[in-house]
Amino acid sequence: MKTILGLFINVVRYINLFLIVILLFGCNTKTNIEEFEIDGIFYKVISSSEKTVAITNYGGTSNMLYGGYSGSIFINQSINYDGTTYKIISIDESAFQNCTNLKNVNLPNSITNIGEWAFANCTNLVSIKLPEGIEEIGEMTFAHCSSLNKINIPSSVKTIGHSAFAGCTEITKIILPNKLETIDDWAFQDCKI
Repeated sequence: MKTILGLFINVVRYINLFLIVILLFGCNTKTNIEEFEIDGIFYKVISSSEKTVAITNYGGTSNMLYGGYSGSIFINQSINYDGTTYKIISIDESAFQNCTNLKNVNLPNSITNIGEWAFANCTNLVSIKLPEGIEEIGEMTFAHCSSLNKINIPSSVKTIGHSAFAGCTEITKIILPNKLETIDDWAFQDCKI
């Protein structure tokens, strides 16, 4: 009985020691991914050293289906937060997904990447200015943007992904760039082109 009690006391000591180590070294509340909001736009730091950010979905990843962005949005090439100027280089996957009240978006040329599903189901999106420099319009990027009637594909685009414009029933004309190498299946399904 004495050995079981001694074993139990040793286990409790090790657990306490383990918890102290975790408290001292393992509970850093500051994460490497910093997210912040300025003027209703949500940003995620991509690189602190390079001072770059991505636009992320309204309220962070937990609100992906909320669709909080609305109206007309003009995005600058950079943003100042907490004394640091960050260059905006990316639109996160699903960043504007389901923003049914979004009408117009103007993206700066500093953006080189637009994530998959970034504007999917923005049913009232009428126009968007895509930046020169992006090389791919990914899978489902503008799928079911049923009010989108005009899109200028930048000359830098080489790939248009699977179902990128599927369900964009108001698009009647698209001018494809000379450098375009790949158009994946169903990229323009249900478009009037």
